[in-house]
Amino acid sequence: MAQSEAVPTVQPMAIGGGSIAAVGSDAGADAITALTFNPAIFFADPDDTEATAKWSRLSDVTLFFPVDGLDADEDGDIDYFGVRLRINMTGVGAGSRIMREARDEFRRLVSMEDASAVRLETGFLRLEVRSPDALPQCVDTLLSESPEAAEVTESCGSDLLVVLEGEEYEEFRNQLADIRRKADARYFGLDIRLDFGDPTLGAVPNASGTSITGGLAFGREFIASSAHGASSGLKGRFGIRFTDLEEVDKTSFALDGGLAFEARRPLETGGTVVLSSGFEFRFADEDSMRSELQTDFLIFRASLLVPITGSTGISIAVGAPLIGESVSPTLTISANWGLLLSALPRP
Repeated sequence: MAQSEAVPTVQPMAIGGGSIAAVGSDAGADAITALTFNPAIFFADPDDTEATAKWSRLSDVTLFFPVDGLDADEDGDIDYFGVRLRINMTGVGAGSRIMREARDEFRRLVSMEDASAVRLETGFLRLEVRSPDALPQCVDTLLSESPEAAEVTESCGSDLLVVLEGEEYEEFRNQLADIRRKADARYFGLDIRLDFGDPTLGAVPNASGTSITGGLAFGREFIASSAHGASSGLKGRFGIRFTDLEEVDKTSFALDGGLAFEARRPLETGGTVVLSSGFEFRFADEDSMRSELQTDFLIFRASLLVPITGSTGISIAVGAPLIGESVSPTLTISANWGLLLSALPRP
């Protein structure tokens, strides 16, 4: 109920993060916590940039539980607990591509500096042969606070002024951002989730049970010429859900999935505004106990994520059932935070 996206992605967090969501539904008001960690942080060497870029994009694990006393019942048992595993099968390849293209851009920048160094070395050698006493004066002029081209030419006999433009380094950082976003613009992977207890949080009697959902997830972001511009994209997931109710002898298999459209706008201050809307569904061949099994519905979802800083934000999401009465309308307000890797990979 507390998801902050119309259709969740399977692209993992680099290190970890989570959200605390206030949820309003037919069950009343409640709060749900989602905590995420990336297993790669436990075995990847942080000094091995290549491995970190690849394996941090492979998978993560998320834990879901209510906040209010963990929603314990009279026996002290937890009424609801969820686990989700995301595996992005394109993540390792995306990480390799990022490092390869980042190295190419870094080599281009170094080659520019190398050309300036060669020009200086050649000019010094010529000056030393022609007028050895003038070499120290040339060096002092070049190292002065604001050397002018005319002064350098007079002291060195030629224009040896080297200006390392800050714009070149800023452009390098922008290119790294472009490389990362374009490499991560598409994904394909597995979405596996286990739910234990009552996912309706008391809204439906006899809904407590165990469910396992597994399927495929995909996404594609259509980026303009600059990765700093607005973009749009599609996200979807399709799978099978198995549910075994505890209080009654009933099991069910259901087709579960969703499809959403997304619009993104990066901000100069960091972070991205994300607006998404779409549909999620779940249908089974079992006609009875739809409410307990939470099947046979089509729900419209919309969400808006507004960043506060580069790794934190606030999201507002709504869900409105279009078909079926097994799920309730929801309003979710989430405070999201994440732990990210260094903004710039070291080539």
